[in-house]
Amino acid sequence: MLAKFFNKSSPINTLLIIIVLFVVYILASCTLPNAHFSLSYVGNRTVNLSLVAISFFLTNFIIRKNELSKENTYALLLLVCFYGMFPHSTENSNYLILHILLLFSARRLYSLKSMRRTKEKLFDAGFWTGLIMLLNPFGLIFIVFIYSAIINYKKFTLRNSIIPLVGIITPIFIYGVYLFALDRFDELLPSSPADFSIYNYGTLPSIIALTLVIGFLLWTIIPATIKIMTVKLEFKSSWYLVLMHLLTSLLFILPQINKNGAELIFLFFPTAVIFTNYLQQNSENWFKEVFLYLFLITSITVNFL
Repeated sequence: MLAKFFNKSSPINTLLIIIVLFVVYILASCTLPNAHFSLSYVGNRTVNLSLVAISFFLTNFIIRKNELSKENTYALLLLVCFYGMFPHSTENSNYLILHILLLFSARRLYSLKSMRRTKEKLFDAGFWTGLIMLLNPFGLIFIVFIYSAIINYKKFTLRNSIIPLVGIITPIFIYGVYLFALDRFDELLPSSPADFSIYNYGTLPSIIALTLVIGFLLWTIIPATIKIMTVKLEFKSSWYLVLMHLLTSLLFILPQINKNGAELIFLFFPTAVIFTNYLQQNSENWFKEVFLYLFLITSITVNFL
């Protein structure tokens, strides 16, 4: 039932997913460890809801505009499930903002497959990445994402290789001038401690959610890649970029400190696209139903464990 209903893209499908997103968000707001019903908490949760909504609509736009999936809403449904499975991802305003900046950069990179305004897109991607680096120095890894797109879409020239660097430097330079005027230049790129431990993922909800996502990611990524490489040749370049999106996001979150699941938000977009493409290739309707029901049910139940 779920697989058949969401195997199409229509306003009613999107509206229903938005309602599910709202329910999942309210549930997380009530069950998070620091949940308390005060004016400041409600205000903070309202702001974060707006950030989640921006990420949701940006994800939808990027997938539709760049044809990263067929005309269905599997990716949006899975995105909502991920928010439910990792409720701390709705809690950290800093990560929510960083994720939006990354999506703005990704939006320009995925659109490089067209021949239009290449230099403008590369500058924009670099600019958003520069903002990420200002907020989190580990954002440096997303430079790899940019140059992977340049090489992948065969846009590599001397000028195109320099333009992203100009984009990256621009916000850093502007902020540096501002700090210099205030005699606070040492705050430009503060050192950030790294922590590669994963002990905080030892709670039962985290173990269940991570086991489900990692297990299915390992199950789907290779078959989906083989199928796309041999059948959907026109989609091959975009698929490579999705995989690089996943890899660079993983490398970004590994050194983050105080891991609690909030940092996993950077994996939501590429993982949803990978799962969606596998579901599209699978002709077994029962598998699609079990897959979607499993993620939807888990996104609700982990909040009560």
